[in-house]
Amino acid sequence: MNKDNDYIAALYESVCLNDPFDNCADRNNIDWDKFFYKASDFNTFSTLIESFELKSSHTHSGGRTETYNIETTNRKKFLLTLDFLNKKKADYFAFVGIQAANKKDSPSSIEYFSNLQDSLKDDELLCFIRFEDEQGSYKLTNKAGMSSFEVFSSLKNAVLHSFKTTPEWSEKKIKGIVFMIAQQEQSQRLPLYTKLLKKYFPEFSKIFIDEVSAKEYINLIATK
Repeated sequence: MNKDNDYIAALYESVCLNDPFDNCADRNNIDWDKFFYKASDFNTFSTLIESFELKSSHTHSGGRTETYNIETTNRKKFLLTLDFLNKKKADYFAFVGIQAANKKDSPSSIEYFSNLQDSLKDDELLCFIRFEDEQGSYKLTNKAGMSSFEVFSSLKNAVLHSFKTTPEWSEKKIKGIVFMIAQQEQSQRLPLYTKLLKKYFPEFSKIFIDEVSAKEYINLIATK
C-alpha cells in the first residue's frame, strides 16, 4: 500500500462513523456539519478523485448533455451525467409525473407536477443528474471505498465545472435540479443530496420527492 492509500485508509477510519454510505454508520444520527467539514479539512476533493474529466458535451433537440468520467483511487469507474432538458422535454417529464400520479392516486404529486409545468418559462431548463457505474447501475452503495465522499466530490466538481462552461447556469436559466436515485439507495442518498443542496445550492430551496414517476428510482427535485 502506497502513501496515498495509507492516507486514505487513515482518513476513512477517522470518518467511518460519519459516512452515510457505510454500514457502520448510524444514519439517523449523522453529523452533517462534521461530514462536510471533514471533506474539506482532509482535502477530499483532490485526494480521492484520481481521474475527473469531461467525457463529452453536446446540444440536441432536447437541450444539452454533459458526461463526466470518474475514476477513483482504487480504480473504480463511474459516469456522471448532467442532462439539461428544455421546456418541451421538461413539460413531458411533468406530464409523465401527472399521469403516474393519477394511476397511483397521489393528489399531492398531481398538484406538484401541474404547478411545475405551469411555472416553467420558455427559456428555462431542468438539470437532471445521474451517477452510475460502468454497467449503468444506479446502485452504488458499498461499491467503492468512502463512497459518500466520492459521490459528493465528483458531483460537486462536475457541477462547478459546468457552472464555468455552460451559459445556462450563469444566465439563470436553470429552473431546477433533479437527482435520479435508485429506490434501494434512497435512505443513503436522499439525506446526502438534500444537505448538499442546502449547503452549496441554496437558491434551489423548494424540494419535492417524486416517488411515482418511475418503478426503479425516485427523483429528488429541487427548484427555485
